Parts: sequence; C-alpha cells; structure tokens
Amino acid sequence: MEWAGSIPGTVGGAVCTNAGAFNAAFWDYVRYVDVVAAGGSIMRLGPKDVIHSYRKTQFPIPKPFAVTEVGLELERSDPGAVASLAASYKLRREASQPLGVASAGCVFKNPPGDEPAGALIEKAGLKGARRGSAVVSEKHANFIVNEGGASAAEIYELIGFVRDQVRQQFGVELETEIEYLGAFR
Repeated sequence: MEWAGSIPGTVGGAVCTNAGAFNAAFWDYVRYVDVVAAGGSIMRLGPKDVIHSYRKTQFPIPKPFAVTEVGLELERSDPGAVASLAASYKLRREASQPLGVASAGCVFKNPPGDEPAGALIEKAGLKGARRGSAVVSEKHANFIVNEGGASAAEIYELIGFVRDQVRQQFGVELETEIEYLGAFR
C-alpha cells in the first residue's frame, strides 16, 4: 500500500470511501470490516458484502455506523523496493499537491472521460478562486485549502461555485469525493 502515504484521513474513512491513488484502491486489500450499526449490533462484512467501486462503497446497512476493525491482506515484498516505491509516490505528491497545508485532499472525484477534475477546474480558470479563507489551490486545482480560519460555509460555497463553473463551461457534473456531515449534508 505504498500509494497510500500522505492521503489525509483515517482507516475507517478509507474503507467507507474506497480511498485510492495511482490506480490502486483500499478495497483491493480489505478482507473484512467490522462495523457497529446504529442499534448496537456488530457485524463482520467481507468484500462480497460491500459494493465498492471508484471512490465509492455501498454497505448493506444504513448510516450511521462505525467501522471498528479492518482486516487487510498485503503481499510480502522486498523492503528496499517498498521504500523506493513509497519515496517515488511521495515525491510525485510533493511536486503536484499542496501538502503541509490544511485541506481535505481532493474535493471532487474524477469524472468519466479523459480529463481529471483538477484539469477541468484549472481550465475553467478557477485556481485562486476564494470564499473568505477557503481557496482553490494554485498548486492543484482539485484541492481547496484553508488559509486560516475558513468556515465550513465558505468551503461549501466555494465547492458549489467550482461545480457550477465546470458545469457551465464544460457540461461536466463534478461529484464530491469528500463527504458532508451536519448541516452541509
């Protein structure tokens, strides 16, 4: 799972969103997931129980639930090769993503087709667009960074603005990769 380094989030979040990068995804490695449902029942689910695809999962139980344990199956590999591959992924991320600043990672899923969400946002001229302290990153347009004190409302408004601009300019509907909690559901 060398590709997973520097992805913001938690193991439970990676399970629920099928986090991924560099043509790999979290559910490629999951053997089981233990969850506690809202009523308190505990169940163990396997890959055949959970529908998973690009940045998406569909659990056979309604939300809310909590992921309490995840079993992964990884392959043994040469430690030097693993370290080298992890370092190369890290360098690629450092060169192209705004690491070290407050963000939730990529905001939008890549739409079907050849053009990734970040490229569409950049082509729409939205790098640097802002709402208060929430700003579309100049380094990678699919990141919204918090320059300090951005409210959830500012980030939510900026996401909507970006989505609307891409739809108007290119006819592409961007779907968020991040999940909303609370009032922004």
